[in-house]
Amino acid sequence: MIEAILSPGEVQSLNFGFATFFPAGYEVESITARHHDAVWPTVRYEFSGDLSGRVKQFFMDWFYYGFPKNLMSSLVDSYSRVEARMGRNPVYYGRDYKGIEAATTAVNGTHIEVEFFAGDRQEREDFMNSLSADSKDLHRVSGLRYHERGYHTMGNPGQWYEDLRISRLRWVPLDDPRDSFGNAFRGSSEGSLVHEGKTVQRYRIYQESNFRRVISVDVWRKDTTVDHVRYRIRKGGRFFDIQVEKPALILYKSSFGPAMMGITHNGLEGVVSVSGPVGFDEAASIYDSALELIRDGFRF
Repeated sequence: MIEAILSPGEVQSLNFGFATFFPAGYEVESITARHHDAVWPTVRYEFSGDLSGRVKQFFMDWFYYGFPKNLMSSLVDSYSRVEARMGRNPVYYGRDYKGIEAATTAVNGTHIEVEFFAGDRQEREDFMNSLSADSKDLHRVSGLRYHERGYHTMGNPGQWYEDLRISRLRWVPLDDPRDSFGNAFRGSSEGSLVHEGKTVQRYRIYQESNFRRVISVDVWRKDTTVDHVRYRIRKGGRFFDIQVEKPALILYKSSFGPAMMGITHNGLEGVVSVSGPVGFDEAASIYDSALELIRDGFRF
């Protein structure tokens, strides 16, 4: 159901698993909310003037947190050159899947996609920096774990490869007693897939407070024949501009991230990702910590 909304306050009363961000100093119109539908809850609105465009916001659980999925044509490629600029969080600018000039960011768990119809580079950057959420709305979702915010993590079915591999996992709270990734990161959620009595995939989420940053540890059995489990991380593509072996492949977007790292160990393989802002050295350290975690703590 798509419902017309008259004010930002009405959006907040819907109690979605994400806070809604609006631009300060811009005229907003045509606010709509999609909910109780066959796809994830979404808030949209438009803005007009010398700078005009459309905003879409939701919680993205079908791909690695913090990645500008609407600008990415595959796991490692993008529809155009993507530039990262630092605002409150990294903001990624490029052309989206419709060929429209766009910007994408993730703030406190809210994935924000903006399509620009008019305006220059500085005006677009000013708009992205103007986005803010009501403090009560941020507080409302601050205690929610990853799987409590998502749509597919709550068991709602998917239609595509990425949706399916998340929606069929059994998600539970993750309270990892180990200090796996430093004091700031804490366990949020874990999803697992059991097939014929055997665990074939584990997907763990570690988050900083109120989803400032997220580490995803997505691991599966190398020998599994179950469909829609594995990703094939590889060199190439336009999105990541640093691609090195350490000894596994680390892909990094300069100079704020995100980063994606390939993992292989004892019959297991997978992907570790970390959302920005993250430097390359920190991403490499997260890779080392994730490999140690998998060696010691992942049971299949």
